[in-house]
Amino acid sequence: MFKIKSDKDIPGFIQDEQAEHIKLLANSLPLNAQVLEIGCAWGRSTWCWLDGLPNDASLTVVDPFLIGSGKGKKWHCEHQKERWNHKTINKIMKYWVAHGHESTWRVVIDHHPRKHLVKELIVDKSQNFAKNSNQKWNCVFVDGDHKYQEVKKDLELLEPNTDILCGDDYGPHEPDVVRAVDEMIQATGRTLWTCPYNSWFWIARKS
Repeated sequence: MFKIKSDKDIPGFIQDEQAEHIKLLANSLPLNAQVLEIGCAWGRSTWCWLDGLPNDASLTVVDPFLIGSGKGKKWHCEHQKERWNHKTINKIMKYWVAHGHESTWRVVIDHHPRKHLVKELIVDKSQNFAKNSNQKWNCVFVDGDHKYQEVKKDLELLEPNTDILCGDDYGPHEPDVVRAVDEMIQATGRTLWTCPYNSWFWIARKS
């Protein structure tokens, strides 16, 4: 349906540098890695995880698929066009307007040759999922709602059972993310790494 050759053909909010950090981190994970992605937008970050994960890894994706309910679909279409001005991305956005968020993600990821690594798609808020899950994770990508209380709750619920926590937008443009991550680091003693090249990617490992 779409000519998707790489993650750069997919709309999204992550920068190219952030996409590369996801792939590098995914590639460093152990065999049989269990990975949780919170927030997938139209599928670009999911695509990056699939690019980098080991062949026997398992990816669980959680998203309520509510993009467009706030600023509106017209704003998002114009924003993505201004940001990327890419033919395939524009086609994907038109499909999203016509068919909805979840359907768009499914169609996009269906193009990936390693789509079988997606173990499960949970259409729900991350905290509803986390409250009812005792799963232990090798890595959790926290990229859902960026409001302070939401990020804080995600981290509180998932930190105890997770080896590596990571995310993006750890920068002055998202002070709520910075505050929630810093508080988690102080409370748990994890080691925080942040990208020095303004991609705002962060990784928190157990010390």
